[in-house]
Amino acid sequence: MSCKSTKVAPSVDFDHSCSDSVEYLTLNFGPFETVHRWRRLPPCDEFVGARTAHGVERSPLELHLLPDIIIQLSSMAAACLFLGATLETSTRTLNLKNKNDLFEYKFATGQWTEWKVEGSLPVARSAHGATVYSDKLWIFAGYDGNARLNDMWTISLQDREHACWEEIDQSGEIPPSCCNFPVAVCRDKMFVFSGQSGAKITNNLFQFEFKGHMWTRIPTEHLLRGSPPPPQRRYGHTMVAFDRHLYVFGGAADNTLPNELHCYDVDSQTWEVIHPSLDSELSFSSFNIEGDILHSADHIEQSPKAEFPLSLTPQMPSGRLFHAAAVIQDAMYIFGGTVDNNVRSGEMYRFQFSCYPKCTLHEDYGKLWENRQFCDVEFILGEREERVLGHIAIVTARCQWLRKKILQARDRQRTGQSRAASTLHFL
Repeated sequence: MSCKSTKVAPSVDFDHSCSDSVEYLTLNFGPFETVHRWRRLPPCDEFVGARTAHGVERSPLELHLLPDIIIQLSSMAAACLFLGATLETSTRTLNLKNKNDLFEYKFATGQWTEWKVEGSLPVARSAHGATVYSDKLWIFAGYDGNARLNDMWTISLQDREHACWEEIDQSGEIPPSCCNFPVAVCRDKMFVFSGQSGAKITNNLFQFEFKGHMWTRIPTEHLLRGSPPPPQRRYGHTMVAFDRHLYVFGGAADNTLPNELHCYDVDSQTWEVIHPSLDSELSFSSFNIEGDILHSADHIEQSPKAEFPLSLTPQMPSGRLFHAAAVIQDAMYIFGGTVDNNVRSGEMYRFQFSCYPKCTLHEDYGKLWENRQFCDVEFILGEREERVLGHIAIVTARCQWLRKKILQARDRQRTGQSRAASTLHFL
């Protein structure tokens, strides 16, 4: 939103009898996007070589396609780091070789450089989770080619010359060894949801405290009646953080590729499914009514004789796994992945988040009462005459009986009657 001062208001009747010195504000809110709207972006037709199953901060493929997104993902303004598995190809075979190298990509020059790190190194791995927090790169778990891991390492991104890997001594309810899972940072904590743990796939949600290096498993069982259930167990999905929410999309869940968008509220610890807005870009359902409906890839016409109305449904991304997701300002971008029949997708979608602030009315009233600010009524309770301060506006809005008593006490005060006869004292 921009704000500027001006002397002339376009398309507004102006009283010219007023002084020219009178100024007013013009607010420009910019383009508006409906909350929870999915929008398909132009596809990308060019693919470049990429590492697979590596950790954030994204592969050369995604760097080539989404430089602005990756800049936002990294805490560094001009560089991005990653490590993982490389593809080694020949005319007959396609082999995966795990790596534990670390590369930096500089957007200003478009060049890759490798970090030469001395000392202990994390074991070579793939399918791990990685994120940036407090100017450090953190990696967790993954697959080393023989077994799944659950170790954690970190490296500072501030001083490249003296940077070294440090293994983190974890405590608490440490997640089991796992791979093909996402991580996201919200409220100074790192969250891990679901993923492959051996032959077992779970829908567990864990949070990691960066300060105390403590893990906690967050119960996902919907204990309260009517509370929405957590997402199905899955792997190959994405999870991003925005405000106080975690958003989970895609992945493989029990031999299906769901495309619901799940949202977890970190404060209330509840899950919900986000339904797309009605003005998401729409697709027409197919009707085989020859002569009445004409179909094409981007255009559909209906003749006046058509007896059946066209059916419109929100155009969301299809289910997929091993795709990429990133948050830019107040929107999430989904790119690529593997869709039905093991087809590699080049699609990109944009989802508009909700920016509504959390309702703090309950907390605000509690703070107002606890610190005794602006109290204008005093209650005298019981034989001990315990005195409790309150606010007339809140009390009268919630209780008709007390409202009546307060009005009676106020009338007595105005007529000069003794305050001692009343159980309500006004300050």
